[in-house]
Amino acid sequence: MIRWTPLISSFLFTIVLAAGLTLFDMYQNRNDDNGQILEQDQLGRPTTSLYLDVNNVVDVMVRSSLKGELARVQIKPQMLAVDVYVSARSKRDDMFTDFAVLAQLSFQQTENINQLLVRALVSDQEGSEHLLASWEAERSVWLEVGDLENVTASRIIPAMNGFHLTKAGKDFFIP
Repeated sequence: MIRWTPLISSFLFTIVLAAGLTLFDMYQNRNDDNGQILEQDQLGRPTTSLYLDVNNVVDVMVRSSLKGELARVQIKPQMLAVDVYVSARSKRDDMFTDFAVLAQLSFQQTENINQLLVRALVSDQEGSEHLLASWEAERSVWLEVGDLENVTASRIIPAMNGFHLTKAGKDFFIP
């Protein structure tokens, strides 16, 4: 029996240590499966504040409700750059709705993104990409615009620091 005592005590110590580290991690991070820190606002309603980084940016972007298809996502400190493929059946309003979705995700649901760069691209039959439009927005300006309801160009364009529609974009979106 004395021969098994060190083995049994080592096994029990390992189990207790693993359980303790797991509970400590859960307490420290208070994270759900999306990496979002659970908090409450002044009225006691649950809010989420997401810290977007290289470890979760792809998962978060794939779950967003974009009408276009994600081409590229790049994250740098306080900046998110996104390229979105626009399909042949897309409308100009779809492009602005995608921008609004990305801006809301970047500025209202994260704590660390202050600048958003978006490019709308189209791919031809040979696989070449063509830039249709690009725009930039900052957190401080976007938060004045508000939510996604009634997304129109007249509400969104003033919230952009820069908006550029290329000749291909004009041909694509303007009949």
